[in-house]
Amino acid sequence: MKNFSKEAQRAVIYLDSFPKLDYKYKTEILDDVGNIEKLYEALPSYRSLLVKAMGEGADELLRGANKEGEERVLSRLKEKGIMPVTRGNKYYPEALEASAAPPWVLYTKGNLELLKERKIAVVGSRKTPQAEQKIAEEFSAAIADRMTVVTGLAEGA
Repeated sequence: MKNFSKEAQRAVIYLDSFPKLDYKYKTEILDDVGNIEKLYEALPSYRSLLVKAMGEGADELLRGANKEGEERVLSRLKEKGIMPVTRGNKYYPEALEASAAPPWVLYTKGNLELLKERKIAVVGSRKTPQAEQKIAEEFSAAIADRMTVVTGLAEGA
């Protein structure tokens, strides 16, 4: 994927900030819009799809689909020390971009250069028993000096 402009990256981050909007709908909208910089102008024409996907949350998305809404999202992320990395960004991992359904945005903390290194993903359950969690932590610590350990943090930041 080619590099997005800063404006396009910010628009993608805004759209991705709505967890009730499933990946397939985000992808349908972003692929269909073509010029992502025009996303905010195009979103009202997707109202029926947004209502189908999100119910009442669609109106919130549409009301905030502007530079001010975008700034609120970006400020919240910055306050938490989270750096969003969109597809097309120089730090977005090539192998992930080549996957069947690459996320539009990675929410990161720490050294972005590590995204260019060899990685291993640690994936688990939201309700992992303590014994298994201890094993995963020990494994991650043992391999961390050889690879960058990444995780999805499914419960959010």
